[in-house]
Order: sequence, then C-alpha cells, then structure tokens
Amino acid sequence: RKAAANDLFYKFVREELSNDIRNRFVKDFNRNYNNIHVPDYSKFPLFSRIYLHFKGQELRLTEVQKAGIGRQTTKGVGLLAHEVGFGKTLSGILSMHEAMERGNAKRPIIVVPNDSILKQWVETIFETIPNAKVNVLGNLGKDFDLSKFDNKDGEITIVTYEGFNNIGFSSEITEELSSKFSYISTSEMKGVTNTERDLQIELQKEKEIEGKMKRGKIYDWEDFGFDHLTYDEVHNANHIVGKVKIEDRRFASDFRSQNQQTSKLGINTWMAAQYIQDKNDG
Repeated sequence: RKAAANDLFYKFVREELSNDIRNRFVKDFNRNYNNIHVPDYSKFPLFSRIYLHFKGQELRLTEVQKAGIGRQTTKGVGLLAHEVGFGKTLSGILSMHEAMERGNAKRPIIVVPNDSILKQWVETIFETIPNAKVNVLGNLGKDFDLSKFDNKDGEITIVTYEGFNNIGFSSEITEELSSKFSYISTSEMKGVTNTERDLQIELQKEKEIEGKMKRGKIYDWEDFGFDHLTYDEVHNANHIVGKVKIEDRRFASDFRSQNQQTSKLGINTWMAAQYIQDKNDG
C-alpha cells in the first residue's frame, strides 16, 4: 500500500500540478523536511582562559582551528585533520582545555609518538594554558617510580606510545572489554569461515586479542582515573582488525595491506577509548 501510495503521489506531483506550484511545493517540502544544516563551528563560543600571546606574537586562531575546536567541543569526540602546519597540536590542546573548563573532563591524558614530540606538546601547553599542571610520564618504563605520583583533577598527563602501552587494565576490565571487542572477530568469521576447524581458529584469535591486551602491562589504567584522551598521529593506531574481506575485487587495489596484523598499540587505543566512554556516559 505504501509503494502504491507513493507512486500515485509522485504521479500527482508530476502531472497534475503546474510548474510554478510544483516548484514551490518541492522547495517548501525540502526546506521543512529534507533540510540538513551544517553549523559553522568556528562561531562556537569558547570560555576557557588562555594566554593572549603565543610564541612572542598575539595568539590568533585561524578559522580552521576555531572550527576544529568548536566541533570537538560540541561533539565531545572528533578528528583534527588539518594540513601540515595548520596548528593541530594547538587545536588539540585547546579542545582538551575547553573540555576541562566546561567540566567535561577532569583528568585528561595525551598520547604522543616519542619523547621529541612530547617535549613540543609540553611547551605548547605551558605557552597557552595559564597555571597548567602537567604530569610528564614519558615512556613509563619498569624503573619509573610512581610511588609518589598522585594524579589529581585538573592535571594533564602526557605519555609516549611506549608509555601508553605500559598502562593496562585489571583482569576483570580486560575480560569485559575483550568480550566487546569480539564483535569485530565475529563479523570477520561470518565472511571467511567455512569449516568447524576454521571456526575454532577464529575463536582462538579472540583469546589472543585478550592476551595482547594484558601483555606488557606494568600499570593499571584504573589507578590513574583518566577521563579524556587526546591522541597525536592517531593513524598509527589503526591496526585493530586483522583481516579485511573485499567483496568486489575491482576495489581490492584500494587496500594496500589486506592481511595486516592487529597491533598492541591499536588494541590498547581501542580499549582506552571504550573504557573512557563506558565510565563517562559516552
């Protein structure tokens, strides 16, 4: 009945209405029911206090930076994909700072590739945020002394990829998150598993995922209470799914590494993001 009604309605619009009425009707209908409004995030008000000068000059954010920070603030999650040299580091720091000022984050963590980039981030934080308190944990090696470390609300913590990988989860949290992670493996099995033996192999991979989550853990994530994650060069953590099935071989060339292995960095990043969302209402 619905299909027949739609056909009759389209016939009425095409054949019974004059051109003027039809055009007015289509315009009004689309404006009221099919309208998609893309907000100008660069106009979004920011309330956090920052220094007026940056690197010896007046701090003036570009429209791209304003839009990026505004979108991150309204959505609570996002990707800053500016071109090289467009100030992604500054945008990321100000997005995090705005979340803290609005009460959306109390104990943020920043993850960066290495010590050299870590230094750049720390310098930028102190050059933009008044009275910033930063915990520089670096690589968090086995000899790192955290006996006197007391992470407090309002403090920013920064680690390298290596340090991030040294932060793990308790057995209970690991099992809970790894069970959620299995939806990826399950979807893979539907497409590539043909025999019982293949099924058992795929199920064993889920156990390996849980093992990777635990392997190399030195510190427990729960002990730090992080509730906001800023990740530099996040494409380095995209190896989460180990196998990609291409249904149409015409597009196979679009995937350079269809048999890539899951990486510990990728899995840990996924876990951290899931944990933060789960503990902070998404």
